[in-house]
Amino acid sequence: MSKQQRADTLASSAPDDVTPDDIETVETAPEAGESDGVGEEQAVNKHGYPDNTPLTEMTVEQQAAYWKAKARMHESRSRAKAGGLSAEEADALRNELQELRDAQLSETERAQQDAIESAREAGRSEARDQLMPMLHEAQLRGYASTVIKGAKLDGFVSTVNITAFSAEDGSIDGEKVVAHLKAMYGEEPPSSAAASTYPNFGQGSPGATSQKSTRADGLAEAKRRGFSPAA
Repeated sequence: MSKQQRADTLASSAPDDVTPDDIETVETAPEAGESDGVGEEQAVNKHGYPDNTPLTEMTVEQQAAYWKAKARMHESRSRAKAGGLSAEEADALRNELQELRDAQLSETERAQQDAIESAREAGRSEARDQLMPMLHEAQLRGYASTVIKGAKLDGFVSTVNITAFSAEDGSIDGEKVVAHLKAMYGEEPPSSAAASTYPNFGQGSPGATSQKSTRADGLAEAKRRGFSPAA
């Protein structure tokens, strides 16, 4: 068989995607019965290796071309299965999707944390709304008790507008309370209160002294308020 006949035979047996221009010729050993004076050429396909040839009969370069072509073929198949994406593109897409899932999960967690914190703040606000009036009343009573006692104190605490004595921080301004009560009632005379509440069991009769002291205190209080009682 001549060189041209062999080339025509190889071209006719090549795959459909191989054109005659893609076939290269290399020298091969002569077939049995042919003259070995001039070597025959072995046809290779467009990938660089001969078709229908065992790997053991290929050169090192042809074997490398064979495996390179097989790798490209598998990559093309994987690309088709991944919707036209290469292996690297498919990995990048998977990583992007995972990052998106992580971001969505973080958003959900943040929303849950915000809801929990809002519930806690609502609970604290409700507790403050319930406890603050009692705290203000206790503060008001404590400051007012330094000026008035008993029924006066109870009446003042139950009727007064507590917000009128509020400080900037929301607490009760004790100085305002005391100044207000002293303007209304004056200083509470502890000596006369003690004399009327606790009798003197010592020697002698304290009646005259107690009466004189009480009368003097009353005159002083009336004069302080602008009255001029008769002598």
